[in-house]
Amino acid sequence: MRLLAIDIEQDTEVEKMKKLDVLSIIPARSGSKGLPKKNLRECAGKPLIQWTVEASLNSKYIKQTMVSTDCSEIQEIAIDLGASAPKLRRTELSQDNSSMIDVVNDALRWTDVNFDILCLLQPTSPLRTTNHIDEAILMYERFQRSDDETLISVKKIDNKYLWMLGFNESSGYLSPLHEFDFSNPRRQKLPECYYPNGAIYITNVKRIDTFYSDKIIPFFMDEESSVDIDTERDLTIANNILLKKMMVA
Repeated sequence: MRLLAIDIEQDTEVEKMKKLDVLSIIPARSGSKGLPKKNLRECAGKPLIQWTVEASLNSKYIKQTMVSTDCSEIQEIAIDLGASAPKLRRTELSQDNSSMIDVVNDALRWTDVNFDILCLLQPTSPLRTTNHIDEAILMYERFQRSDDETLISVKKIDNKYLWMLGFNESSGYLSPLHEFDFSNPRRQKLPECYYPNGAIYITNVKRIDTFYSDKIIPFFMDEESSVDIDTERDLTIANNILLKKMMVA
């Protein structure tokens, strides 16, 4: 009976989610200092951008997949796959220091649909799957209690980083970056540490001023699924993992 109750509860949540309007935005600019044109680089037989667009389009809950880009080639790929890419992003929103919140709010002006939930999916996470996206959206809806809550995907990291010291050039001294008792550095007493892996960010459309709110719901992902493409080495790692998965499937 307990298993039946859980199944009914999950089915109810799924039906509830299907009634909500969820928009995904995929920010994919052409420039990248670390890896030039990385969103167009081939990864396991596809342009890198394609992995994220397809993962979003296959979601049970996302009603519209929108790609924000300043590149006509990326725009063409997105439209051919079935995503929305109505306009090219303005140059001032496509710089290294451009605010992601500004990019998101700019993209929202391109649609006349009043969406409930926004899911930001960065194309540099090709190992983030449709299942990850759907599970994250369900988790956000299940645990969200107020409009100021957000969800961010994270991976676990070694808690030794709590021991980090920062160097003050003016004083010439090192000082702790975190509150930490260095006189008793027993690692088993340190809290678990997590790092945003860049794969999934979710927020309520009513309030889009930050993804890093005071109330962040964590969506835990493993190390392999958290590969974030920033260098040639990252691309090689992701390519090899995806090819291996394709051979097994």
